[in-house]
Amino acid sequence: MSYRHNPNSTTLAEIDKTLQFIRERAPELFEREGATKWTEGHRVFFDPEGPDDQYTFMVGALKNGNVTWHMMPIYAVPELKERWATALRPFLSGKSCIQFKSFDELPQDALDDIVRKGTPAFGQVLNTLKKKKR
Repeated sequence: MSYRHNPNSTTLAEIDKTLQFIRERAPELFEREGATKWTEGHRVFFDPEGPDDQYTFMVGALKNGNVTWHMMPIYAVPELKERWATALRPFLSGKSCIQFKSFDELPQDALDDIVRKGTPAFGQVLNTLKKKKR
């Protein structure tokens, strides 16, 4: 895997922890290297039933040595964002993105809930959107 911003070994280790966390809690997602303008140089996780252009999670490295983790479930499932807004506030860098240096400093209970419960909830959002487009 090549990342957009050539991470150092410490950042790579934190990325690996993040990827393993997602893999263990959402094994139904498939993982691949990003291939679009927005995902290139990142690791992306997709719902096998969802559209190819809509990832559930995206993880990568930033120039400043931080890890970036885009979590579409907190963007699309308002109750998740409301439930975990306070715990995630120090790490939020956008509507659905967190940045961090060390995975262990993150609120693990929030992440566990977002990945375990947010993955199927986000899948339902995608399915609803897919049905509306037909």
